[in-house]
Amino acid sequence: MLQRYFLVKGMLMKIHTTLIIIILLMLTSCQTKNDEVGGKLNSKEDILYLKVDDKNVTVSKNMELLNKSDKVATSSEGAFTKVLSFIPNDEYLRFETVRGDKFSYIKLAKSKSVISGKLVYENNTKKNINVQSIFLQGNKNVEIKPASSSKWTPSIGYDVPPYTSIKIDIDLKWDKNGMQELTFFPLEKNSDAYRYNGSILSSYRYFVQSKDININKEMLQEQAFSLKEMTPEQNYFPEPDWIGKNNKDLEYSIEEKVPLTNEKINGLKLEVVPYNTTIDILLVDEYGNCSLIAENVKVIKNKPTYINIHKDDLHKMYKKSTRKFLLIMNNREESIMADVKTIEINKKPFPTSFQRVIEIYKSKTEK
Repeated sequence: MLQRYFLVKGMLMKIHTTLIIIILLMLTSCQTKNDEVGGKLNSKEDILYLKVDDKNVTVSKNMELLNKSDKVATSSEGAFTKVLSFIPNDEYLRFETVRGDKFSYIKLAKSKSVISGKLVYENNTKKNINVQSIFLQGNKNVEIKPASSSKWTPSIGYDVPPYTSIKIDIDLKWDKNGMQELTFFPLEKNSDAYRYNGSILSSYRYFVQSKDININKEMLQEQAFSLKEMTPEQNYFPEPDWIGKNNKDLEYSIEEKVPLTNEKINGLKLEVVPYNTTIDILLVDEYGNCSLIAENVKVIKNKPTYINIHKDDLHKMYKKSTRKFLLIMNNREESIMADVKTIEINKKPFPTSFQRVIEIYKSKTEK
């Protein structure tokens, strides 16, 4: 039976792929590079903040997804208390059967340029969740709007009260000539200081088939690997950590609820995994502005990966006071499907498509 494993620094969370879309994120028990340099950037004024009386918002006390969570996921830290998910409408959903289970993806008719669905937030805690939902098509920000509105926005914000379930009907603007993948990044604005440390699932990607694809034998062979056993130093996915000069690990502290590093960030270290892969890295801020800062970086099995970030990108990372993040992902576009098909033909033991989010922390020298 196919299962996805998320190794979360002391917590192994097992998620069944049949219901991955509805249990997308269980938490706690881009414009192009040229656009960012020369174009208008999104700002706080561009974000649409919805309220309970909006006609596209449905409010209830029914924790529909959380009530199903114990059947599809387990956590050593107790019951799940939050869901932040995007669920495409049924007309867009397709399924690939993999060893008896279903892997979901989106199929869009060539004549269509909109994907419709629902944002679903469930908050079974005593604190508000201030969430700002950002979508990307490949390396670019996707504009979003409430289903009954005509105004597009780079992101939608909502304040989810305690013990409340929220559903928001939305449309996503799709570029038929763009990359065939959709990333959903629901940013918790009032999360714990170390929430976005790269160790847990904070975003989710769909493969979107909006044009013809060809998954050939070469693509399947690139995905293939065998594994007799996992060693203690290996992870299922290459968790990222910040490094400073000379590839040394950075030390962290929290001052006035703000995480700080002992020196400025110089790059990333990716933990050891038992397979080869290739990653891209996006710089994304809290308003959905994006730029691609690294492409086709090779990860070699059983070896840590060190990535030194270009000084121009480091300058952008520290520029202005907006929160910024790196999104680290592999298996772009149809390679997501190749990953799944390789499992089906018994050429790999588990899926290796991943995306990780790590927040860029200020250094003590800047404070």
